[in-house]
Amino acid sequence: MKHSVYIVGEAKAQPRARSAKFRRDDGTIAIRQYSPPTAANWRYSVSIGLARVSEAFGHPIAEACRVDIHIFFERPGSHWRSGQEYKVIKATAPIYHTSRPDLDNVYKLIMDAGTGVGLFSDDCKVVLGELTKKYATHEPPGCLVSVSTDLGPLTMGDLYNSDLLDLTKNPRRIPANASFTPGALPTPTVVPMIKQQAAQ
Repeated sequence: MKHSVYIVGEAKAQPRARSAKFRRDDGTIAIRQYSPPTAANWRYSVSIGLARVSEAFGHPIAEACRVDIHIFFERPGSHWRSGQEYKVIKATAPIYHTSRPDLDNVYKLIMDAGTGVGLFSDDCKVVLGELTKKYATHEPPGCLVSVSTDLGPLTMGDLYNSDLLDLTKNPRRIPANASFTPGALPTPTVVPMIKQQAAQ
């Protein structure tokens, strides 16, 4: 079973917890932790979207599952041509979004939101997935989240065609239905571990 949702908006990272001092009624000083509201609107949008996915599954996922997350950021004006071709992206414009927010922090917010709306019994059930962070082209800025409980067998296509959105640009693409055979992959280079000798 697989369900997907596209959440429109500017993806935000999970903010780090902050600490603040406060005075109790008895006059003593205590410290409390809180999450800054910088990502509150985005987290709310993600929660609404993942709640729909949770409803489609009908119950919290309690088995091994796969979650693919593709994040798309709005392109700055410098990525577009000018004049009559203002809707055309420059050939030199990058595909991948290499500035903040960090991919792992955006992922954490999405996974926490999924657990919060009951999509997973616990996000440790996620054992496989693909994460990408790119600039939007034709799609609006946002995030595509796909959740599947059908992990399927590992194929050569899975190993070599991980960039799902750019397969047509890869002339060496291996068909996704190609079967995996031992020895088909190059033998990895083994680097022996050097034990550090204790200082004399």
